[in-house]
Parts: sequence; C-alpha cells; structure tokens
Amino acid sequence: MKGTVAMKTSWTRAAIATAAVAAVTAGLVGAAAAQPNPDAAAQDNPVFENPNPSRQSLFMEALSSVNGTVDGEKGQWDVANSVLSPEEGSGGDEAMGYSIDMDTEYFPDMVYEERYWKDVSVDNLEYIQWLMLNGYPSVEADTLAEEAGVNGALDDEQEKDAAAIATQSAVWNYAHEFDLDRSEPTPHDETYNDVVLGIYDHMLENAGKEHQPWHGIEITGPDIVKPEDPFRLDTFPDATTVTVDVVGGEAVNGDGDEIARVDSGEEFYVNPDEDADEVVIETYAEGVMPVGKLYELDGEDGPELMILAQPIEERVFANYRYDMS
Repeated sequence: MKGTVAMKTSWTRAAIATAAVAAVTAGLVGAAAAQPNPDAAAQDNPVFENPNPSRQSLFMEALSSVNGTVDGEKGQWDVANSVLSPEEGSGGDEAMGYSIDMDTEYFPDMVYEERYWKDVSVDNLEYIQWLMLNGYPSVEADTLAEEAGVNGALDDEQEKDAAAIATQSAVWNYAHEFDLDRSEPTPHDETYNDVVLGIYDHMLENAGKEHQPWHGIEITGPDIVKPEDPFRLDTFPDATTVTVDVVGGEAVNGDGDEIARVDSGEEFYVNPDEDADEVVIETYAEGVMPVGKLYELDGEDGPELMILAQPIEERVFANYRYDMS
C-alpha cells in the first residue's frame, strides 16, 4: 500500500482558515452561560463569534518516502516538505508542518480549519506535541544528529532532510503505531538511513508528554454587562497587540477612562449604552502562535490533519455578544 502524503508534483497550494472560534465554543471561556434576566427569552451569555478567521496557504513538496509496517502490513509512504504561509498582505513568516495522517491527498484551493485537540480523534497527541517541541525544526538537525550519535555523516541539507523524515516517522509512530523499517527505512544509501534511524530512535526513546498550546482570546466575567462588574482578558503568551472595542457601550479602565487596548491578564469594565439591546465586546490580538496547532481538511475520504511544527505569526479575532433585553 502506498500513501499519498505528498504529491510528486512540485508545489501544491491549499488555503488554511485558522479560526479561533473553537477556543471559546469548546468551553474554554470562563464566563458562565446564563439568561440576562428572568423575564428574557432563553439566551446564553455571552455568544462567541469569530468575525474574521485568519487564512494561511499550505505549500507541499515531495521529500522522500519511508518504508515500514502498520498493523502488521508492510508499505511505503511519501513524506512531504510542508510549509504554511500567511496569505498575501497579512504579514508573518513561513512555518513548517507535519502530517498526522499517513494516507492523505492534498488538492489546491481546499480549506483547512484549526481544530482543538478534544475535537479530533488522534492517539498520543501529548507525545506528538513533544516531538514538535523537541524534533526538527524546533531543534537544529545537527544537534539532533549529535544527540543521536550520528552527526557528521551527511552534509547540512541532507542532515535537515533526514531529521525531517525521522520526525515525520516518529509522528506516525505515535499516531498510527507505524514502525520504520530497520533494514531499508528510505530509498537512500546506508549512511543516510543510519542517520534517519538514529534520530528516529533517539526521539522515541526520550519522548514525553506536552500539553496542548493555547492560542485564543478568553474573556471571563459576569453574564450580564454592568458598569460595576469587571471583565478579564487573557490571550496567548506571545501576543504583542491586544485591542478591545465595544458596540453598544464603551470599555473603560478602573478609573473610568475609555480604553482601546488591554494587556493580557488585565481587568477592564464596560459601560453599556442606556438603550442598548445588546453589547458586543470585540477583541483582536496578533502575535506568534506556538507549535502544536492542528489544521483539518474535511476531505471526501474523511478528515485530514496537519500539525504546526514552528511558531507562526497570526491574527486572532473574538467577539463576545451579550443580550441586554
């Protein structure tokens, strides 16, 4: 059996929508759901919305193939060099990713959406996250080769490719119990294969568990917007810009001064307009997202997953809508 993780053409392009919506709709927001008053119609407060999910492009280039065994059946699977790139005009750098699935086909113009770990069925994501933090490219290829005792055998570019192949194979080991073939793991020569096997074994022997990275915006506070009740905003650790705007009122600090920016971990207040039927707290953050984010394509043959292997600059939007009726 032969997988189709990477097509043998040059580059394949796909759009990735990295919606932050799951962070809150999945129950990660601390504000409890409740009716605004006993006489109002049933309404959960707040209602979360993502008004502008960010989009990224996925470029893939065939790197090599690997031989191995899954469920006792031998096979060969293609390994791709996968790069995530922000859409034109949005800023940010390219970042590398790995495929969770082994038999995956990618097509141009397909949309991938961000998924939280609890929303997907993948074994050993905690160990896969460890690989993202301790495999290539989070750790330089020459460092991995040195730690594995196989350094100096390949030139720099070959060593990077071998480290990527080893990391992808280790991901499949945890996700699908894939066993890399010991005699001929790749079509390359013995020296190259020794480096791949060395780094692969080193990672599996040392792997531990890591938690899901957080990459959303969270507002905690009251269920009903009142001037005297504070809200708290928290966002991902490397956010560099966080703004707050209120439709149907104004955001103020503890001194009552109107504000447009809030640092993560800070409290703020909302003064609702007297005639407001609803209040919408609109938040925006930008900064570097951590490794370990999942992206899913709802393909014809089932979901296909990628995982982010490098930090990437991104923008996150989150609106919280409160019924005031």
